[in-house]
Amino acid sequence: MPSSDKISYTTLTACANVSRETLAKLKIFGEMIFEWNKSFNLVSRNIGFAEIWSTHIMECVQFGEVIKDYCIKEKSFSDESSYAPRVTKTDYTERLNICDIGSGAGFPGIILGIMGFKCILVERNHKKTVFLKEATRKLSIDCIIINNDIRAIPAPLADDFIITSRAVTSINNLLKICQHLINDSNALFLLKSSKQLDELDEARKYWTFELKQYHNQYRKEGTILRLNKLMRVGNEKQSENNINR
Repeated sequence: MPSSDKISYTTLTACANVSRETLAKLKIFGEMIFEWNKSFNLVSRNIGFAEIWSTHIMECVQFGEVIKDYCIKEKSFSDESSYAPRVTKTDYTERLNICDIGSGAGFPGIILGIMGFKCILVERNHKKTVFLKEATRKLSIDCIIINNDIRAIPAPLADDFIITSRAVTSINNLLKICQHLINDSNALFLLKSSKQLDELDEARKYWTFELKQYHNQYRKEGTILRLNKLMRVGNEKQSENNINR
């Protein structure tokens, strides 16, 4: 870690249920971002290690905690029977895969991998996929890196996987480009700015869904959205005609 960017990690351990092993891997990943960013421009050029930690890593850890809470408290197994058991604390990462669209520098995909989820990271930029593969190797996490467009990924990935995205495109566009992966048993978790909430109005013209919003503790105007029970309304032509709105 750069000596000029000394930072206390007690804040994270106090606010999130992370193990020492997880915390160690988060530190390593933050250091990788800081070093690789000098050549690869993964995040803002002038960002320091402390800002990488507070602005990107901690936000994504909270994001992962929200997903974990959803898996444990609200998501049943894929069994359709009424007596299907709830996901427990020990198997939530085994029951659902995550597909992170536009993974970029690994936020949130790599962070979720560090937290124990099995992730598919889809990124079109070749240089960034090189970094993602090296991070996955160095951290020994269960992530598959795909250098391609999400529209080229075949369905289905799993019975009830989760789609995640951070700062990639509008909600309506995201739903359009991954609609072949969506069914009523999976969910989308999105990191958004509160200024982008009007995107929901556009998405509702073409989709029905249940929405839950969570306060982002680490970004002043940030919010976490969960969309589930997604169903497309109208016909495909209507949705395609409006993909660039």
